[in-house]
Amino acid sequence: SDMARYNDAIDHIKTAIKLKPNWSEAFGALGIFLLRAGQYQDAITACQNAIDFDPDKSTLKIALGIAHLAAGDEQNATNALSLATKNADTTAEDFIRFADIASGALGPQQAIKILELSYSLERTATALSHIGVALQNMDLHSMAGPYYEAAMTLEPDDSRASTALGFLKLFLGQLDDGWPHLDARLSDESVFKSRRGKTEFWLGQDPSTKTILVFFTDGLGEHIIQSAFVRYIADQTEHCIVECSRRLVPILQRSFPDVEFVSGYDRTGANDALERADYQVPALNMARHVRPKIETTSLGNGSLLKADPELVRAYREKYEKQADGRKLVGLS
Repeated sequence: SDMARYNDAIDHIKTAIKLKPNWSEAFGALGIFLLRAGQYQDAITACQNAIDFDPDKSTLKIALGIAHLAAGDEQNATNALSLATKNADTTAEDFIRFADIASGALGPQQAIKILELSYSLERTATALSHIGVALQNMDLHSMAGPYYEAAMTLEPDDSRASTALGFLKLFLGQLDDGWPHLDARLSDESVFKSRRGKTEFWLGQDPSTKTILVFFTDGLGEHIIQSAFVRYIADQTEHCIVECSRRLVPILQRSFPDVEFVSGYDRTGANDALERADYQVPALNMARHVRPKIETTSLGNGSLLKADPELVRAYREKYEKQADGRKLVGLS
């Protein structure tokens, strides 16, 4: 668990401090892990010890401020964070990095305070986008949009804010507005670096005589949800290849027997598939062209994913035997 990892790190850092008692960086790291472990007063002590050994290091003051926030001491938190902003070596990026720590330890509302300090040092699209993400993590989705839009105005060539806005619009059901913003990541050279220069991205060209490789960009749950679009593109292409989690290859292959599935963990097989494809496309970007409207995304009758019939039979026999004639009800 995360807590076990934090406690292991704390033990190792304390051992290091015994070997080098005046090591400010070790005390700073100790403060951060104590913060993550919920040991707020000890985190304050560790951060203060770090500052005593290196009073000019701004990041230690940011860490101390976050520790005070965690302990509910707003005044000392404000003092420490204010001192950090006055340090000549403090950067906006320092506050953004610590905002991620604050978000994990204290939640998005406290992270926003740190991000606002970052923005006060330097007006960056990154700070605005992170505030938008924090607002969405608080379920304040409609409030996040203006921050993404402001980030896009500030740095028009940075696709991250546009992509975030695209995801937000799709989440809110505003598909016509969401799809173009999501497509911004396809033209940004900093995104999908390992895939660029091998096969061009599909932008809706006629796929009828082409091989298209579809890949997923999010977690396992999104793989399953977005696999609903596979059958639509498979019906339109000469051949469809899908790169997915190795855990999903068997079930998706059963569900879509006319589609070729490769595991993203098998880089040899995945690279071979990429070389054979005429186009590649992230699954959600593909949806813009095959099912652009909410009313056209119905799965129709029946199940999308197909269970292993042998396992179904084995489990049915097992539970029917245990039920001894009683009605079976399945819950998942």
